[in-house]
Amino acid sequence: MRPKSLILVLLASGCGLVAAIGINQVMANRNQAAPVIETDKILVANKDIKVNEPLSDKNVQVEDWPKEKIPGDAVRDLKELDGQRAGGNILVGEPIRKAKFAVDKRIEEIPHGYRVVAVQADAVSATGNLLQPGDRVDIVLSIKHTGPQLGQGQVAKTILQNIRVFAINEQWRPSEGKDKSDDSITARTVSLLVTPDEAETIALASDLGRVRLVLRNPEDEQVADTSGSEENEILQARTKGNPPEPGASKSGGILDWLKSQQHPAAKQAAAPASEPDERFTMDVLKGDEVSHVEFTRRGKDGRWTSSAQEGNAASPAASVTPSSINNPATPPTL
Repeated sequence: MRPKSLILVLLASGCGLVAAIGINQVMANRNQAAPVIETDKILVANKDIKVNEPLSDKNVQVEDWPKEKIPGDAVRDLKELDGQRAGGNILVGEPIRKAKFAVDKRIEEIPHGYRVVAVQADAVSATGNLLQPGDRVDIVLSIKHTGPQLGQGQVAKTILQNIRVFAINEQWRPSEGKDKSDDSITARTVSLLVTPDEAETIALASDLGRVRLVLRNPEDEQVADTSGSEENEILQARTKGNPPEPGASKSGGILDWLKSQQHPAAKQAAAPASEPDERFTMDVLKGDEVSHVEFTRRGKDGRWTSSAQEGNAASPAASVTPSSINNPATPPTL
């Protein structure tokens, strides 16, 4: 055999040996058992869970998860879900984590059978921004009315009493600290805790007129029996519910007070106009003597009189012509 052929044979034999060894190793690895992965049971969502939805066995289930992939705050026991709600959307198959619990428990603060309704507010309607969550208020409606029975004017009536303030804007807990007297919240909306019937009353009142919140002592649970206030009662000092008696004095009302507060010039303008006296002086020539006679009359329709007439009715200077009587605007002639 030639040397070149011998080298090729040896090279082929070596390659075949290496291939055989590699195949044996691969087959040996396949025959080995798969490594054991440690798992643990945790709770996962069995459907998509919405925000604020209660967590219970209806929307979670137990599954085995690899220990190395289990979050540190994963929930393993259903007892840990008592009273908990989803703080965000949880997708199906996602582990239930304590970090996903709702921190805001406002929903639990609403008693069964009650509702929360919001009314628009400002510094005036919210009692000067003195309100805090948990306070008690009365609700007063001020409205303009027209009708054959009620007439026309402005009325105010307390429509609800002893209503709890649930929240102011987004704040639903009172201010922290022992002394809350210096704390204030600039109110834009005030949320009230009411029954369904009261919620309907507030919704309608907000559309009819202006709603004001009146702060009350939280320990005062007495319901006041109010008949409402009418515009005429304030303007004319009338007794609530009683019309003015014929001939009765109306002094003490706002209208009379406004009149009494008028500026003197305004009072004079409001009083019946009194026309000023008209005066003129006439020179009377009597021979070589010249006398001055002053004529006066009050108003345009008054009679001309003179100083001479006041002293001596027979004086010629006091006489007037018929033309001056018929036409008072014309000065008298002598």
